[in-house]
Amino acid sequence: MIARRLLRAGLSLALIAAFAFTLAAPPESCPSVTSGELRRSAQASVDWFVRNQKPDGTWLYQYNADDDSTSSEYNPVRHSGVTMGLYQAAAAGLPGALGSADRGTAWALDRLYERDGWAAVNAGGPPISTGSTALLVAGLVIRREATADPRYDDVIARLGRFLEAQTQPSGAVHASYDSANGRPVAGDYSKYYTGEAYWALARLHLDFPDEGWGKTADRIGAYLAISRDEVEDHWPPVPDHWAAYGMAETVKFPERGRPPLTQDEVDYARGQAELFGVQARWVSQRFGPWGELVRGTYTPRGGGYGVISEALTGWWL
Repeated sequence: MIARRLLRAGLSLALIAAFAFTLAAPPESCPSVTSGELRRSAQASVDWFVRNQKPDGTWLYQYNADDDSTSSEYNPVRHSGVTMGLYQAAAAGLPGALGSADRGTAWALDRLYERDGWAAVNAGGPPISTGSTALLVAGLVIRREATADPRYDDVIARLGRFLEAQTQPSGAVHASYDSANGRPVAGDYSKYYTGEAYWALARLHLDFPDEGWGKTADRIGAYLAISRDEVEDHWPPVPDHWAAYGMAETVKFPERGRPPLTQDEVDYARGQAELFGVQARWVSQRFGPWGELVRGTYTPRGGGYGVISEALTGWWL
């Protein structure tokens, strides 16, 4: 009788282990890479953007390899994102990045909407997207730090004032501005632009500490940590790599002292790291020995891999 019970218990444990090993937690596959391989890949990305930049400063946006066609669609927010990314590449010493980014900046600055002492990138509006301006600000601050060139300081300040104007007292950030009516679009929020504005303003504060940018950045950071998901009705919580960039700068604010984060911010950072950790594990399992059988055939875009790795780097506070 005892032997039979032990046998049943053993079989049950074996079935549980088999389920866990094959379905719940299948083996992961995540090949290692060297720093040299990563740098060569980054340079190849820069070279692609240089080759595919048009004379007006825009880049090829969508290409369909199946029928060798391109799309006439364009995304001004991603234009600013590419510009910012190329400035990051220039700061890392990758040839060709700075010139291409500067051509992208010229295109954006030719499309400014100005009012009440502030300026915003108005490439796809109306309405005017907050994200286009936020990512351009971040990129121009990175350029300033990498080159010690202050040529864009005045426009950086005007763009920053737009981000401040888009930030509510609660720390919520309006996703767009209605230039026809002269006010932000009420109730319009973005999963991305709030974190982008947070990051841009935090970078501004570190370069211009006497201008008050840090107070607005801190207000956005508190909103992200405490109430954004509830107020904007996000469930599950938004995995926000832009917030990771912002908080990674926030911890450098000298006025915050040590430790630099509030308990709410620490809890938020931990929760965010867990969200991205789950994504990393899922993708690693997807490419394991039988990953397709238990995780499906979905393959993330290249940007998806970048978001996960950059987020985890940012949340390493």
